Amino acid sequence: MEIFEPLEITQDGKPTGKWRLTRRTDDPATEPVGLCDHEHDTPEEAAKCPVALQARNKAFGGDPLRREYRALTRVEQGQIQDIKAAAEALHNALAVLGPSREISLALTRVEEAVMWGTKHVTATPAETWGPELPPDVVAEVLALCLRGIRTKSPEDEHRRRQLREVLDGPDRVREG
Repeated sequence: MEIFEPLEITQDGKPTGKWRLTRRTDDPATEPVGLCDHEHDTPEEAAKCPVALQARNKAFGGDPLRREYRALTRVEQGQIQDIKAAAEALHNALAVLGPSREISLALTRVEEAVMWGTKHVTATPAETWGPELPPDVVAEVLALCLRGIRTKSPEDEHRRRQLREVLDGPDRVREG
């Protein structure tokens, strides 16, 4: 287990009165490693050092709050656009059903899905939990969501087909 704590800096075995946030394991044989290269006047100041906290976040697998942005590849940009296009189609299909608490909740969940999908695409490899899903698997999951939309009129069926066309492309409209 890793332990993060402010420790007083020593010089020639004597305390200097200066502090640094450190990282070490629970193995007594390991030496603590400073997470920043400058000194702090108090342990509280060392514990709040932005440089050390950023190093600590990276030790836990990335920057969960995404304080630093990274350039996205064209593939990643395309994946985000695909997520947003699919979500927009679902959002529009839900919005035309009329106002209700249920529709409001569903629209919020669509927005959340875009947020989490985008967060996954923009994650660093250390932040992801498993293998990347192939696009056909993502499309199949969206198709399963579509099957949950119950049609009540010919207009609803038409909207459902439009949504499927957006998700599957015009050449592969699935029946379900």
